[in-house]
Amino acid sequence: MEESWEEQMARMQAELDATKAAVEQIESDLTKSQETVRSSDRTVEVTVGPQGNLVGLTFLENKYRTMSAAALSATILETTEKARGNMTRKVMEAFQPVMGNLPKESAAHLENLWGKITGADGAQRPGGQRPSRALHDELHEGL
Repeated sequence: MEESWEEQMARMQAELDATKAAVEQIESDLTKSQETVRSSDRTVEVTVGPQGNLVGLTFLENKYRTMSAAALSATILETTEKARGNMTRKVMEAFQPVMGNLPKESAAHLENLWGKITGADGAQRPGGQRPSRALHDELHEGL
């Protein structure tokens, strides 16, 4: 027996409500998330928040004291970008279960949600984030 129009609408509304609840839960969980990465030369450790913002920077041992300002800046930037990339993957993996359930017309909503969670400006995309110009400028001014 075929579903009536009302039954179809009720089923679709229930699916939408379930997806919205799942997205809200994921968003709530991610707002508490952090990602920490240690530089390949073990000089610094960087922690970023869910929007890729720098929330922690630790200089390990005393190795940084022998580095030039340019080398230290490059290490910090490289490590920060790696942490941001890891955070981006974490966000995308968290949303993967609900992304398959969303209709194509929800793409704009997903873009807005991505921007809300990560602070991305629309030009940045998961896996292809550009280095933070603000962080680079801030470090460059200190040289």
